[in-house]
Amino acid sequence: MTIIAFCYSDSRSASVRYRVKAPLLWMRRHQGLRVQLVYPGYTLRRIWCALRAYIFGRFIAKPEDVILIHKVYSRGWYFGMLTNLLRHTRAHIIYDIDDAEWHRNAPESMLQLMQLSHCIHVGSTPLQAHLRSLGKPIAHLTSCLHPPHSLCEGTRSPLHIGWIGGYNSHADAPSFAHKFAILEHLLPALNDLPFAIDLTLIGPVLDEDIRELRDWASNCRGQVRLHLPRIADWENESEIDAHIAQWDLGIALMIDHPFNHAKSAFKAKQCMNCGVPVIGNRIGDNELFIHNHKTGYVVEDATAVRQAILHHSGLSQSQRQAMRAACIAQSRTFHMDVYVQKFSAAISASTRTAPPTETDDQAHNSMSHAMLGAAANPCIALHQRT
Repeated sequence: MTIIAFCYSDSRSASVRYRVKAPLLWMRRHQGLRVQLVYPGYTLRRIWCALRAYIFGRFIAKPEDVILIHKVYSRGWYFGMLTNLLRHTRAHIIYDIDDAEWHRNAPESMLQLMQLSHCIHVGSTPLQAHLRSLGKPIAHLTSCLHPPHSLCEGTRSPLHIGWIGGYNSHADAPSFAHKFAILEHLLPALNDLPFAIDLTLIGPVLDEDIRELRDWASNCRGQVRLHLPRIADWENESEIDAHIAQWDLGIALMIDHPFNHAKSAFKAKQCMNCGVPVIGNRIGDNELFIHNHKTGYVVEDATAVRQAILHHSGLSQSQRQAMRAACIAQSRTFHMDVYVQKFSAAISASTRTAPPTETDDQAHNSMSHAMLGAAANPCIALHQRT
């Protein structure tokens, strides 16, 4: 069996790393499958890699082989090549998505590729609900993580709170960016705490963001010791785990926005994987993994975040150890081997549907028109409301 994965970006993207590259390389290593990863780009190497994969999928692939399209939304040569391939290949076609990308990019190409696929794999239960109207078999595969390189051990003094992710890579951050969850929900909860804390934020890179955070910390009269480490290589899992394992509490707060409602709780899972309890709000799949006073705290606002921190600081050593153990037990539900099992089962269970032919233009145009209407597709209704 051969799996060819056409990705929307390269492995610098967390989605590509954890939903495509890591599990497929695991399957190649442990199951002997043939795997080819294709990243878009204009270098000779990437163009040749894409053309070689196209030739295999178009002329050589068998029905038991798999073509995986991960979150592709572009309209250039890459998209054109893929639509032609999907209309002619004999391989099983999967479209994989873990974000509500229609809030950041035009939806037409994503929807067309989904319609040309036999089934859709999604990263969260809200995504599964949004895409049901497409009439395709849909499998929920929460993004996976490797077994941890480091585990949280013992209690730190002062209390150490941490967050990791894409803080804000553009000066014109969208209203649902993680930056605003930190500014609106976390930092106000830390003002005037009755004890000192360490706060680590891994992800801020812009000078203006770093100045803003340092200015805030300087106004806390020494009660907050702020750390802003840089990760040189985001594929270095051991370095990332080593940071997270130093925390007493992880943060998985998000802005209330339809884009975030489709999130798969990856930040919560990343912390739990290292045995760190998490404070998160009721957005996305957070509540699938954050169980109140067991693996963390489910909160509504900055006041509730503050109350959770105060409560956790008063726990005994044994109570904190019980929460760490619960996090580690929960993490086994999204480890690599579980993801691979679900991936294989989803392929076996999905019912094949015939992709539209190139000559069926009238039916294809009618279908596309209906898909782009708010009444026909709830995910597009969300897109139009924002």
